[in-house]
Amino acid sequence: MKQNISIKTYLQKFFKNLYLIFLYRPFIDKKSSARGVNICLQVSLWVFVLAYFVIFIQDVPKPLSELKTFYGKMGKMSFDSKSSLGTMIFILDDNSYKKISIYKDKKDIYDKVINKKVKIYTRSDKLLPDFIAQLEDMDGNIYIKYNFDTQIEKHNSLLKFNNFILFMIFFTIFLIFIVNRKDNKQSPHNPQKI
Repeated sequence: MKQNISIKTYLQKFFKNLYLIFLYRPFIDKKSSARGVNICLQVSLWVFVLAYFVIFIQDVPKPLSELKTFYGKMGKMSFDSKSSLGTMIFILDDNSYKKISIYKDKKDIYDKVINKKVKIYTRSDKLLPDFIAQLEDMDGNIYIKYNFDTQIEKHNSLLKFNNFILFMIFFTIFLIFIVNRKDNKQSPHNPQKI
């Protein structure tokens, strides 16, 4: 005679098994035989998930005509000694200020146009502040050139890398499942409370 299992009972067993495999055995049960492996897998899973979402929310590069444009003078620059980035105070035509991120390796270019009236195009991402994409003076001399095709290639390579990260997320979940599924003797003392 077949025993009818209700959906509620099935879901309770399903979520209990998820709890046992992904939380109890890796973190709570101190007797688990592969606790170190479990913790390494769980940490790598969260690193992969974080990297996936950081890359996923990157903006698609825009052509030069769609970037933000500012007119003004380049003011004070400051660089972090431990980073390749810095900050520049850009003095706009209406005497307001805007902070813009700059690269340390282009400092000699910025020094050429400091306190001169320039036109800058900025690009920004959801996570990063505005960066100088193109820098030119009012005579039309371009000091930093924006290359839209290169930006598209970089973005496409990031998306390909993101596909690899997605594969690694699923592979890590699979490994966590394999490491913990046969460990039935390691179930909690009172499974009814789960």
